[in-house]
Amino acid sequence: MKKISIIIFILFYSLGCSEKIFFRVYDKSVDRSKIEKISLSSNNKDVEERVKEILNNYKIKIDNKSNYRLNVDFSFYKVCHLDYKNNAFGAEFNGYIRLSLYKNDKEIARVQKEIKDSVSNSSLENLIEKVLNR
Repeated sequence: MKKISIIIFILFYSLGCSEKIFFRVYDKSVDRSKIEKISLSSNNKDVEERVKEILNNYKIKIDNKSNYRLNVDFSFYKVCHLDYKNNAFGAEFNGYIRLSLYKNDKEIARVQKEIKDSVSNSSLENLIEKVLNR
């Protein structure tokens, strides 16, 4: 019985700590893989520079006159550290990064990931690949 309880605990704990990625396509008629130019806006300069570098690796040019726009929102939650339940189970995430893709000011796709303190380059690249269908 004790072994079963330990296995269930480990399984339950590992599922609760898995990577949280949310993805949605609002307009499936747009071929996101064909985008060659895009405008970019972000609320975080460091993340914006990293996104520019990744887009450049995909041969996507930054053009403020493009019909496509990628909004990058990098935010942290306001957390109350007095809540013993959150601290006991390790509040794994304290923020998120959201990439929203627009065509002519209409949102066509969005991807969001919960983060802990920062976002790695590989995670950022995975999110860009997902939202741009690369």
